[in-house]
Order: sequence, then C-alpha cells, then structure tokens
Amino acid sequence: MPNEDDPEDDEAPVEIDSMCSARCPHCGELNVFPGFEQILVFVCHFCGEPVEVESPPIQ
Repeated sequence: MPNEDDPEDDEAPVEIDSMCSARCPHCGELNVFPGFEQILVFVCHFCGEPVEVESPPIQ
C-alpha cells in the first residue's frame, strides 16, 4: 500500500501504453499527451492557444 507521506512513493515508474503528440500551429512547439491514443482538440501547453487537430487521411 502506498505511503502518502513518503516522497519516494511519488517517484514510482508509471507504465504508459500509448502516447500522442501534435505541433502547435501558433507557436510551433510540440505538445505530448502520454496515455492518449488520439487527440482532437487541445490547449497548447506553451502558448495557451486552442488547437484543432486534423485527422490523418484514411488509407
């Protein structure tokens, strides 16, 4: 059972099955979303602007 008072418990490795990323068209920074398989819209972590992500073409 994790001990909330022990700071070392907060540093336990977390396994991530999926990850998405998208570049902000406003500032050009890469935004990373661990744990997500798809993103549709987001607020840029760097400039705060809203971004609508275009879906890749279906092949």
